[in-house]
Amino acid sequence: PPPERQDAMAQVSKVADEIQKMKDEVAKSAGLAEKLQKAASEKAGGDAGELGKLLRDGKLAEAAQELAKMRNKLQEGKMTPAEREKLKKQMEALAEKLAKDKSLSELEKKLAQAMQGLDQDDEKLLDGLQQSLSQLDSDLSEAEQLAEALKDLERLTDALAKGQHKCPS
Repeated sequence: PPPERQDAMAQVSKVADEIQKMKDEVAKSAGLAEKLQKAASEKAGGDAGELGKLLRDGKLAEAAQELAKMRNKLQEGKMTPAEREKLKKQMEALAEKLAKDKSLSELEKKLAQAMQGLDQDDEKLLDGLQQSLSQLDSDLSEAEQLAEALKDLERLTDALAKGQHKCPS
């Protein structure tokens, strides 16, 4: 093959390697999300409420939104003591489920902070858990985009190797 084509193939290969590294990194988040979903599905530990249901269904962005609603309700003083107690019990049930998997310890800590926020009437302590769930959700979206980019690069590499003069679409 001509030198230009070899250069192009080398660059495509380099980019493919970088994307693969990114994909591997993001795959860790996907594994974590899967473990979170599995932990939330545990029968033992009691009712984890709406938040637990969303996590069980893998709806991380919606779970983060649910937390935001809870935070606002707490901040505006619209959460009754009974609602707060119920929510705390649900979070405790969820924490118990997360405690069974060591890789979920960071989320378990954020959940503990959120429960502390409920006790102390400090809605800011719910932020960490909300941000963690949002981050996991965005990492999963990124994983899908990276997988698609890798497929595109593989098609481009194949086209270059076969000596085609136009990129496949």
